[in-house]
Order: sequence, then C-alpha cells, then structure tokens
Amino acid sequence: MARTVYALVVGIDKYPAPVPPLAGCVNDIEAFESFLHASASTEGAQIEVRKLVDQQATRANIIAGFIEHLSRAGPDDVAVFYYSGHGSQEYTPPEFSYLEPDGLDETLVCYDSRQPDQYDLADKELAKLIAHVSRNNPHVLVVLDACHSGSGTRAVSEALQLRVRHAPADTRLRDAKTFLVTPHEVSQLGAQGFDGRASKQWLLIPNGRHVVLSACLDDEEAKETWVDGQVRGCFSSALMQAVQSSGDAITYRDVFKRTSALVRLRSSRQSPVIHATNVQDLDRPWLGGAIGRHAAYFTVSYDRKAGWLIDGGAVHGIAPVTENETTVFRVFPSATSSEALADVTRAIGLATVSERYPGRSWVVLTLDSVEPDPELTYKAVIISLPIAPLGVQICGEAIAAARLRTALTEGGPGRHSIFTVEESKKAPELRVTATQNGYTIARIDDTGDLVSEVSGTDDASVWLVVERLEHIARWLRVAALDNPASALPRDAVALEVFTVDDNGNATLVSADLAQQPIRLNYHLRDGERIAPRFRLRVTNRSARRLFCLLLDLPDTFGIFTGLLSGWIEPGREAWATFTNSDGVLDPNIPLTIPDHLVDQGKTELQDILALIASTEECDPALLYQDDLDVRYVQPPTASRGVAFDNTLQNMLGRVQSRHAGQAQARVIADWISTAVTLVVHCPHDGVAIPPVGELAQLLPGVSILGHAAFRATVRLASSLSTSRDPTLRPVRPLPPWLVDDPTVVQPFALSTSRGQGGVLDVLQIEGFTHENAQAVTPDAPLQLRVAAQLAANEHVLPVSLEGEFILPLGWSESHDGQVTIHLERLPDPSARSLLGAICIYFKKVVSERLGTTYTYPLLTMTRVEEGKLLREPDEQRIRASVATANKIVLYVHGIIGDTERMAFSAYSEGVPANVPPLGSNFDLVLAFDYENLNTSIEHTARDLKQRLEGVGLGSDHGKTLCIVAHSMGGLAARWFIEREGGYRVVQHLVMLGTPNGGSPWPKVADWATMLMSFGLNGLARAPWPPTTLGYLARIVSKVGALAASRADHVQVALAQMAPRSAFINELANNGDPGTRYSMIAGNTSLIPLVTDPGQDSSKLQRLLGKLDPSRMAHEQATLLAFFGEPNDIAASVQAIRAIPSNHTPSPTFDEVACDHLTYFTTEAGLVSLAKLIQQDE
Repeated sequence: MARTVYALVVGIDKYPAPVPPLAGCVNDIEAFESFLHASASTEGAQIEVRKLVDQQATRANIIAGFIEHLSRAGPDDVAVFYYSGHGSQEYTPPEFSYLEPDGLDETLVCYDSRQPDQYDLADKELAKLIAHVSRNNPHVLVVLDACHSGSGTRAVSEALQLRVRHAPADTRLRDAKTFLVTPHEVSQLGAQGFDGRASKQWLLIPNGRHVVLSACLDDEEAKETWVDGQVRGCFSSALMQAVQSSGDAITYRDVFKRTSALVRLRSSRQSPVIHATNVQDLDRPWLGGAIGRHAAYFTVSYDRKAGWLIDGGAVHGIAPVTENETTVFRVFPSATSSEALADVTRAIGLATVSERYPGRSWVVLTLDSVEPDPELTYKAVIISLPIAPLGVQICGEAIAAARLRTALTEGGPGRHSIFTVEESKKAPELRVTATQNGYTIARIDDTGDLVSEVSGTDDASVWLVVERLEHIARWLRVAALDNPASALPRDAVALEVFTVDDNGNATLVSADLAQQPIRLNYHLRDGERIAPRFRLRVTNRSARRLFCLLLDLPDTFGIFTGLLSGWIEPGREAWATFTNSDGVLDPNIPLTIPDHLVDQGKTELQDILALIASTEECDPALLYQDDLDVRYVQPPTASRGVAFDNTLQNMLGRVQSRHAGQAQARVIADWISTAVTLVVHCPHDGVAIPPVGELAQLLPGVSILGHAAFRATVRLASSLSTSRDPTLRPVRPLPPWLVDDPTVVQPFALSTSRGQGGVLDVLQIEGFTHENAQAVTPDAPLQLRVAAQLAANEHVLPVSLEGEFILPLGWSESHDGQVTIHLERLPDPSARSLLGAICIYFKKVVSERLGTTYTYPLLTMTRVEEGKLLREPDEQRIRASVATANKIVLYVHGIIGDTERMAFSAYSEGVPANVPPLGSNFDLVLAFDYENLNTSIEHTARDLKQRLEGVGLGSDHGKTLCIVAHSMGGLAARWFIEREGGYRVVQHLVMLGTPNGGSPWPKVADWATMLMSFGLNGLARAPWPPTTLGYLARIVSKVGALAASRADHVQVALAQMAPRSAFINELANNGDPGTRYSMIAGNTSLIPLVTDPGQDSSKLQRLLGKLDPSRMAHEQATLLAFFGEPNDIAASVQAIRAIPSNHTPSPTFDEVACDHLTYFTTEAGLVSLAKLIQQDE
C-alpha cells in the first residue's frame, strides 16, 4: 500500500500594511510542491497538498490546515508543514512568562496577523497543532523559512529588492485567552523554554514526535536570494538543492549538513538549525523514506507534441540552461543494465538539455549512426554539468565601470572570461565598485564584506580585477561542486574531526548538528598565542573502492589539495596530513589566522574542507590556487605523468577554464561530494587601560583613553563570536527595540576590519574587581575613541546583554572624524564569563529630528502624502492657509522628541482603523517645534507667541485655535495663555501628560536612561516604537556632551519642572485665563500587565540600583514612591491634574491606559483626545 504525504505549504509575499512585503516565499513553496509531485510520479507515493498563498494564508486557514488536512495522516504516512514568510515576536502573557524570561513569544506572521482582533501564530500554538497531528503517529516534518530576530540591518542589497524575513514585533498586549493553547495544556505538553543562550528556539514537544528544520539561529536573519532567475529563500533553495542532489534514502542529518554548507556559501551570517524530539529521527530517511530519489539513470522518450524529453527536471537537480552551458547525457539502449551504464563503449549517442522544467526537460537527442526511433525509449547518464558564469554587479564611476564591463564582455587576448555582467534583475554574487582611483570587490550577499581592492583604472588594473574575479569564481564553483545523478549513497564516505590538545591527545568533535560549523579557538600558553590543531579521518563506508580528494578552501579564496588524495578501500580509513616544519607528514593539522590579518582586526577565518569521492581517479593539481592576496597564476602542471580520461577529470578542468569543445571522456566517473566547515577564532591581545592623560591603541583607529582609577584589560571582539563562545556567559536575545527597525538601530563597527565572525562591535573587559568597577561613573567615564564619523542624528548606544537586565551604559559624541564613546557605568562584575570578562555591545541609533534641516523655533503646516508626513515651513504660505481656515489645531511637543508622531496622528494614515483621525475636525494642522533642554519654558512660550503672530494668529484673530500639547509643551502653552496674552489667541488647550504639579526627575539624562532601560527590558506596560529609542539616545548624548564641555551646565527646562520650583509655583498662582483646559493623564496601572505583577516593584528596585548606584541611590526612595502611585512614568496622575479649580470653564480630565510615550500611538490615548476635541462641536 502506497504511503501518503500530506503537506500544508504556506507562502506569503503580499502582506498588507504595516507588514513589509517579501518576494520569494511563494516561489519557495511552489518549488517544494513541484518536488513532491515530481518525486511521487517515480516513487508511487500519494501526495495530498493544501497550498495557502498570500491572502489565503490567514490565521484561521492555517489552523484549519492542521486540523482538517494534516491530521488525516496515519501511522504509515507523512505530515509536512512548510512555512515561508515573516517570523516575528510578540509580548507573552503573564501565564506563559515562566517559559519566556525575555517576555517574548516567537511567532509566524499570518496574512491577517496584524489586523484588528487577529494575532500571529505563536510558538506555543504551533506546538499544540503539531501535537494534534502527531496523535496518529505519522512522521511529522516542520520546515520554517523565517527568522524571529536579527541584527537590525538590511544585510542584503535593497537594489536587488531582496529582503530579510523578519517582521517587527507585535507590540499589542495579547490576552492569554486568545491563544489556542491554555497554560495547563502547555504544562501538560512538557514544553521546554529558553535555556539561557542567545539561540533560543521554538518550543519542543517531547510527546509529539517530529523534526524541525529552520532557516537560522535566533540571532541571525533568514535572507532571500536569487536562484535561477527568481527570488528564493536562501535556506529553502539550499534545502531543495540538497535533497535533489541526494543519494538513495538520504537522512535528515545528511540533508542538514548539505543544506548548511550551501547556505554558508551564500551568506556567512545564516546558520540553519535542526531539532528532533527523538534524536534517532536525525538518521531517518528524508520524509520518512516515503519519497526516495531518482534512479541512477534517466529515461529519454518521445512526446508527439513536445518532441524528445527526459524524465528529469529542476526537482531532480537538473541545472538551468545558461548561454552555451547545459547538462549533457550519454545515451544507452533501454536494455542496458545499471552496471553497464559506466561503460562508454556501450553508449549510442548524446542528449543535451534545451529547456528545463520542474519534473522533466526537453532534450536534443543525437545518436551515433541512426536516427532516434520515436517508438523506443533510451537510458541516459549525466556526463557533463553546466558551469554557470558568475554574476557580477558593476557600479560607481561611469568611465572606470565601463572599462571593466568591456573587459568582462569581450574577454582578453587568447582567452575567454568566465564572467558576464549581470544587472540587478539577475543574480550577481559579487559587486565591483569603481572609483576614479580603482576598484573594490565585495561579496554582494555578505553584508559588504571586503574582498579585494585594486588601485588604478588602466588596462593592467582592469585585467587584474578580472583575474581576481575569476579567482573568486573558481573558489565558489569548487565549493559548490555536486553531482545530482550519482548512484553512490550520500553516506558512502564519512568525515570526522578530532580536536588535538597540547599533549597530542585527540577528541572526536560531537556530532551535535547545532554546533556546525565546528569552532576551534586559539589559546594562551606561557603568554604566547597557540593555534588550535585538529585531525580529520575519512572512512569509506561503501562497498566500492573510492578515490578520495580532500580540498581546503579558506575564505581567503585559496584552493589547497595537499591534505589527502588517494584510493580508499571499502571499510578502510585514511587520515589527512600536512608536511610540518621538519618535513614530516603530520596528522595534527594547525588551523591558523595569519598574524598580519590578526593585526588588521581579523578575529575569525573559515575553512571549508570539501571531500570528493569518485569511482575514478582525477588530478587534484587542476584545482590548486593560492590565496587571493597572491596574484593568480596558472595552476601547476599535472602532478603525475598520467592523463585521467573520465567525466570528473573533464569537469574539474572546465571549472578552471570553461573552454568549449573539450573531447568527450572515455570513462564515466560516478562521484559525490561532502564537506565540513571549520572556523578558527583568535582573540586580540588585551591592552591595559593606561593612566589618565594617556591612551592605548587596540587596533588602528581604535583607542582606549586613560582613566584615573579604573584598571583592567580590554580587547575588541565581534558579537557573532561572543554569542557562540562557550567560555562566555550566555547573553540575552536582543529585544525588539534593537532589531525591529533598521532605520533606527544599526550595528556600529568599532573597527572596519572584518572576518567570518563579523564586524568588531564588542568591547571585552577583564581583570578588575567589583570595587574597582565603581570607579567608572558619569563624572569619571571610561572613554573609547573610534576613527569614524556620525551624522548629526546618529548616536552610539553601548549596552550590556549579560545578567538580569539589558543596561544602557553611556553615550557618544562625534567631532572631526572621531567618535568618543563615554561609558558611565559597567555591567555588574558578577555577570562576568568563566574567563572573567564582561562584554559591552555597541549599536548605532538614528534619531529623526527637524533640527537637521530647520532652525528652531519652527512653526510648520502639515499634510500627508503617500503615507508620509510633509511639512511646509514658509511663513507666507502658512499665513495664506490660515487666512482661509476657520478651525485650526496646533501640536506642541514636550521634553522628548518632536511633533512628527503627534501631527501624523491627526490623519487617517497615522491612527488605527477604528480611531477617528483628529484632523478631520479641523481645516488646518500646524506644528510647533523648539529646543527643549536649555531654553527656559517662558522663552519657549514667547517664541510660540511670535511665530503665531507671524502667520496671522495674533490676538482676537476670529478663528478657532486648539492647542494639543504633550508633556512640557503644555507648560509652555499655559505660560503663553496665562502670562503672554495667549488667552485672546487660544480657545482650547488639551494637555497630555503635562506635569502641572511638577515631575520627580531631577536630571533629564537620568530620566531618559531609565526610559531606555524600561524599553530594553520590556518593563514598559505599553510597548514603545523603536523611534523612541532614537529620541532618548539623542537626549542622553546631547546632555552628556553639554555636561562634559561645561562644568556649570544646568538643564534649565527640566529644573523648572521640579515639584515646588519657582516656575511651577508661579503657574499655580496665576489667575483664570478663561480658556478651556482639558487634561489627559496616562495611568500605567490601568494597562494589563505583561510581567508578573508580584515581581514589578522588586525588579524595578534592582534595576534602579544597577543603573547608577553612586548617584541615584539617595533618590531611589523618592522614585520608588513615585512608581507606587498612579503615574505615566514621567509624572503622577495627581501632578497632571494639578490645575487651579477656580478656572472657568471648569477643566475636564480623562485618565487613560497608556504612558508618557504612547499618548499618540495607543488607541486609549487617541480615542480620549478625539473625545475631548469633539466636545467643542
């Protein structure tokens, strides 16, 4: 009885706003569906597919797919859930918080997930659905091509319209009742939560047996790429390639290894992950063996409508036809036995692919002596694979770019380039940037990783660029060599890696798949850096004698062939060796980073050890090339005086030259390839922090300034390396604030040097005591100076990810090409790693601010076009619009931010669908922006008066003017109305979060730092958008720079807002202006808790103690008392409503469930504002 494969495939490209669209998800699932149907036609399996594309892929339909479709699978069947789309996160309800210490669920974003009353599919819900499908004991496979966090960068080219499959976190507070699964069910399923490392994965269900293949670790991104002329998921395309080129009954372990290798060739920062609830399933056949592979040969037959075709297509690994490159088959009579297909003398002709389709291909069939007989069928074996040209994108200076484009297109004297220039619509793998001074070559899919630079644009320089491109192309093609039609099983040979200690003892590296690639670390011995050593064993597990060739491909683009080359008998093994300094073959192979690269900042390099196992011998010298730093020379002549005449030898030669018209080989070699990846990590030498007045260089362009009292050792590292270093304490996953919006948060490289470990964006500090760490304070910061330039609205935020809290540690300033980072506090030394090191991570935060292009104070007229807020600052134009308007609203911001978000909320594009836009009540929307830290509130009020008079809104203007003011802006508006004659200008003042009775925060930097800590640690009751982080970082940096330059620096505006200040007392004693006042007060106690309410107060107290014990300890009692009463985190509800009661008309007041930063982004704040405005009607 045939087995049935039930598949639920979901691909979503066209997400509705605000979720960003994707491009390759539907292509992914259609390729998988084609694979299933094409494979079933040869294997006899029954295929039942339910496909949900774009708007079909609603949350309800996906759930129904599990319940109604996958649950039909019985004990002999297979159930597959394949999802290609956005991954994300959401705040977990308190009932599930014990599973999620970071307070976040991992989710899949359904088509309608972000619509009202709809939600993502959370990990716990997927767990329940899988458990439901598993009740009948089918084989269950889950494939997820999505990511749930990231670095906050667009690591692929926007010009290529390629995207990362991560949507911003859903910041709505979701009730546990909306989940498919109850807290009791989760506990009954035995779900396992976060284990403390950054690679937090989906919940596993021990009693729901299944295998999960996912696109990347949680601190990485699932990327899209170009494959065969269409956008695909990098992981999905690699997975299909791995399966299509597999041998008989390939196991999940082998599928994963091959997929991982292919993904790493395309992207250095994407590592696929596999989980199995029963580890034995890793050695089960792909899809439980329900679908095997194509036979060792293909069948050629005649179709009366289409002509000659072959029963192999894209799903069987047949490559697309490109230019003059295609797949070539030897053709045999149909009666030829499988064993005789290796004998070329029995072949009767050739077939070449002319058009490739998913399940079959059209061929041109040519027999040696007769015309093909349409009534017959023939057997065919692949003898030649196409070597596709490398795609190169050329950009930059036009003349230099044109010279290179000509060289690539026309080729050089006596040879033909293996490249063509492929523009953005194709699939370029390299980018060449031309300038007037030369060329820069970079991997296009590797976050701009520098490959090579060539000076000059003359003929010699242009041809040097071409040679280096060809050098890289050979490396890429060799690393990706594969044989889709091999009859050899994928496990015919085994590669095993052993680490070697200083005493020569070898230890087999664990086969744990999550540890791929294998990481080896330098260590210190007697103060000297010692490179790690390893051994590699190759075992022939097949029943045939195999010729094995081991290639070393370091990411410096060399190809080295001296480690192992020779025959291995069935059941025997061989060890890789190198020739040591004594001229002796040594199996203990060192893995090194050249010293000059370490000195330049490289901390990691990768080596791919690729093994080719063949039934025929070949010459390894054909593939040799030196590292890229050495100008390419032709490979050495053959190492033996024997010419190997077989199909593998021919193909290796074509990888080097792609010459057309090579003679056909006499012997058909059957071969397979496998690989293991090693990454060597060499930390920089530590540098001692010097005394005050001196500085010490960590790397060129990076220095640590001396400190008066703090003594420690510092070095640079990469966040990728530290997150996977077992000697370091596990770090927390990045919160949504640091990953969701790459226009706000981006990586900041302390050094431009790069390696496989990524940019150097971490400062490691070691060798200090708890008492010594207290010497680092806001008044005596530890300073790091970096040769870089920040824009006026860019700031560097140093953070600690270790311990209980994510802590902001300081601020930055930029002058004359130098960025100085001020570390005002250090992480708790108790959070140090096993080696006694703490790690500080650096992020570049971008704050959108009007001051970049305009001069304060600024009055603008606003409108919205294509979803964006546009401003008009011209006074005459505003005056003309005021003249024709009857009802006008004016927004005034507070101590944080500007009027951008406020004014945007006046339009339908800026509010939820169920909230009426405020602007519909007015003819004109104005906005007033001002300097908000060191300008007195009275001065701001007078500036407001002057700007309004300038546009025709002076005393008794005859129109209706409503001011909507946030925070301190309400105090400025009150002073204008009550002391500057504004009562004859303003008819209605609405204040949101205005501290009319004062605010308890004595310093704005302390308040902004506290708010950053709230947002980073998910303590805000109403989640804040990432743009808030930009505002806060700007305030902290601005205040810090002013304080550093002026010993007598006073934050005027915030000082005026202190309770019982002269300004607050004077406002309280003002007379009745006769203007209508309304107040909206956020009350965080009205917001449903995300965290355990019993832990809030103690957690807050611990956070206050860690931020600045030396300066804030005496204020903790006051702040804790403040947080103990109703407040919006900046002012208490009582202070907000502190308006004299004798006003006429009587002030109106509304208390809402939001906080100081979310009045204009939450439904509660916007609905309250609209209600108060409508009372004017």
